[in-house]
Amino acid sequence: PGKKFRPNAISAEYFQLSGMLGKAVDYAGNISTFGRLATRSLAAGDVFFKVMGQRGSIYSDAFRRAARGGETDPHLFAGDIADGIANPLAKDQRNAQKFGRMITFQDDLGDFGRNAQGLASNPIFRWFVPFLKTPANIISRAWEHTPFSMAGKDYRDAIAQGGEGADLARAKVALGTTTMVGVGFLANAGYITGGGPSDPKLKANLKRQNWQPYSIKIGGRFYSYKRIEPHSTIIGLAADLVEIMGNDKQTENAATAAAALGMAFSKNVTSKTWMTGMANLLEAIENPDRYGPKVIQGFISSLVPRIIAQSEKQVDPEKRYVRSLIDAIKKDVPGWSDTLPPTLNIWGEPIVYESHNALTGMVNPIYAKDWKPNDLDGELHRLKIGFDTPPETLPNTGGKLLFMLKWQGKLRKPALKT
Repeated sequence: PGKKFRPNAISAEYFQLSGMLGKAVDYAGNISTFGRLATRSLAAGDVFFKVMGQRGSIYSDAFRRAARGGETDPHLFAGDIADGIANPLAKDQRNAQKFGRMITFQDDLGDFGRNAQGLASNPIFRWFVPFLKTPANIISRAWEHTPFSMAGKDYRDAIAQGGEGADLARAKVALGTTTMVGVGFLANAGYITGGGPSDPKLKANLKRQNWQPYSIKIGGRFYSYKRIEPHSTIIGLAADLVEIMGNDKQTENAATAAAALGMAFSKNVTSKTWMTGMANLLEAIENPDRYGPKVIQGFISSLVPRIIAQSEKQVDPEKRYVRSLIDAIKKDVPGWSDTLPPTLNIWGEPIVYESHNALTGMVNPIYAKDWKPNDLDGELHRLKIGFDTPPETLPNTGGKLLFMLKWQGKLRKPALKT
């Protein structure tokens, strides 16, 4: 029997309805999800790259088999390759299917991953972590390209078996290690950034100058590499290691270096867009009073289709101040977000989202920002001094909001030059 897929969340099947009411629910589901365009696009992209990968695998297997045959005549050699492509062996077909799953990060998970998938089927957990297999495979694929994977069982098993598997395992480690060393030198010189300081107040000193985490600096502009997985994980891990070890002068100690590796890996993984929901959920569980409202606001704002929210950020790139659940919806709706005051930094300046060209921002995954240093924030960064956000209300005003005064033009913008 074929695989039973989960019914659509807004559908007559999901709510077990029929007749006119069921049709109305199906119609509402199609309207609210734009005909499930996002899901259909993901499925189409997945199939396209799987087929490309499978064909590439069959071509490479046919070439290797022809090369092992020892044919020296170019025409006969080409004929052997063509025959291998047109009539692939059963082993080649299995390898092609496996390779197609691998390049689309759809490999089967191990025992731990399967247990985690069972947890992910819970509706509440699934809201925060809608995809599990793909992120898990991205992390696994990136780890295979680091020198640290040599201590793992998969690497040792591949070496023990020998042949093409052993050559591929060694090549992955060699390529990844070389990349990480090169990234380390560039990160130390300031051309590649990691996650930045762990202290949010110190990181804010950099962000006020339009510094961007996990980016490559070309000239005076930062270009994000966060979306080019699994390469971004390898690059980010190397950059985070340089930042962490550069701040800790005791990393000559092996135990301290191992702790730095763990910190860098954790910092890098939790920064991913597909791990944001999990990171927010863990923060809310650990500190519900502080992070609980943030999680609830994120839950409410997710009711707005992402295509609308992305359009709003192109029209209005300023981050809006949210104080209620209704505000969480307003901030993502074009035209409605203007009714909210902007979120301000400690100097009273509006915070602007990472953005790109308005025409390509909807499909371009590379966020870009111009580096705009200023003397005051630069000196705070050098001295490693940060400030807390000022209180939202003014004393003895009956709860008058400070940011409302700024929004109404009653506060002057401070000079940032010293």
